[in-house]
Amino acid sequence: MKFWELTSSFREERDILWQVLMQDKWEKYCDHFKRWDDIIQNQERHILDEVLPFDLCYEVAVKSKKEYWLSFNESPQIIYNFRPDIEYLERLLPSEILIRFGGEKIEDARERSMTEVQPRPLNGNVEVIGSYVLTALGMVAVLRSEHNKIPDNCLLSLSNEMKRWLVKEEFTPLNVDPYSAYKKLEAQRVQNIRHYLIVGVDHFDKPKPGEVMKIIESSN
Repeated sequence: MKFWELTSSFREERDILWQVLMQDKWEKYCDHFKRWDDIIQNQERHILDEVLPFDLCYEVAVKSKKEYWLSFNESPQIIYNFRPDIEYLERLLPSEILIRFGGEKIEDARERSMTEVQPRPLNGNVEVIGSYVLTALGMVAVLRSEHNKIPDNCLLSLSNEMKRWLVKEEFTPLNVDPYSAYKKLEAQRVQNIRHYLIVGVDHFDKPKPGEVMKIIESSN
């Protein structure tokens, strides 16, 4: 995501931009943002077009209160910045768009009301949409596969094979509330996005959003 795309996508939430950029680790980009009007006026393209670190964009996107809608039952798929009168929809947050389709699609949908998207090819691998921990059950990962459910008791590995996770089984919440959360889960399942109980192999780290992992072996 380029710097101008980030600031354009979240210009109505400048407080979030400041909150993230004021951290010491993003000092360089904070200095740019402080003189943003001059950068725009002088068309300093080396700053405007700089591709930002994914972690920076994610920190901003995950704090956003905006919502978008994905029409997933067509090709190409379409993201809307309003809820259209279409049957097959998934409510998307900016952080999900960033992970699944790229940050430039947030800006495009915001500016043009809609934008065409395609899920990235996985070539048999697995895409991490998100992860969280449930006190009673352990680690849960939201994963997308291209065609089928990920097999129980298989091992997933980062591309550099530095970390591995065991997929225990699919996790299906018994009581999902509100109804909108249930509808989102159903929309995701149609797209082969499911929640899985996982455990780290010799570590306790969660897989990071946006990572692509490979299935390396089955433990059956």
